[in-house]
Amino acid sequence: MESQVALITGAGRGIGAATARLLASKGHKIICSARSENEISAVAEEIRQAGGEAVAIPCDVTKKAEVESLIAGSLEAFGALDILINNAGTCDPCELVDMSDEVYHRVMDGNMTSTFLCSRAAVAHMLPRQSGQIINVASISGVRGSSKFPGFTAYAAAKAAVIVFTEALAAEVKEAGIRVNAISPGSVDTKMLRDVAPGLVAGMSPEEVAQSILYLVEARAVNGSNFEIFG
Repeated sequence: MESQVALITGAGRGIGAATARLLASKGHKIICSARSENEISAVAEEIRQAGGEAVAIPCDVTKKAEVESLIAGSLEAFGALDILINNAGTCDPCELVDMSDEVYHRVMDGNMTSTFLCSRAAVAHMLPRQSGQIINVASISGVRGSSKFPGFTAYAAAKAAVIVFTEALAAEVKEAGIRVNAISPGSVDTKMLRDVAPGLVAGMSPEEVAQSILYLVEARAVNGSNFEIFG
């Protein structure tokens, strides 16, 4: 594929950082975004040292104004936005009867609201160009719930919402030449998994998930799909 501009949220570590490195190695221009400026700056610098093009733009993707600034900054950096990878997410395990409103909204905002805000801002740019694609990183928990550990009701619901949002948005923007897909990994060896489920053995690495994301980037005939992957 020709070089495209890819914005990756949650790009400071884990799946996001692995995806940024892989897409950059294929010649794509990368915008790394996350709340932690130090982490995304390190990833962007690593890409530049390897001969790629990358910038770091910090953003809290649960806040509308910051998301709009992120999209504007991406366009200023590279003049276009071809690929949005909604990878940022959060998990705060808590059993339902003990869950506060604040925890529920934090998990829903960190996964679903962030996907909505970033997608809306990106699609507004992609529609006039009649091209673009969005890949949403969901979770197998959004398909089957979380049977191994208690306390994941909010997370599972948020990821399920991301999957259905993906399918609905794909149908909505298909005629405009925009593709929208999701990927739902099983357990991935990330800091978030180690923090929230230290007893769970990861089935795959972030780099393996990044390979599946690359497939979706290049698979022009795939649209409205949710890819379930396991290690």
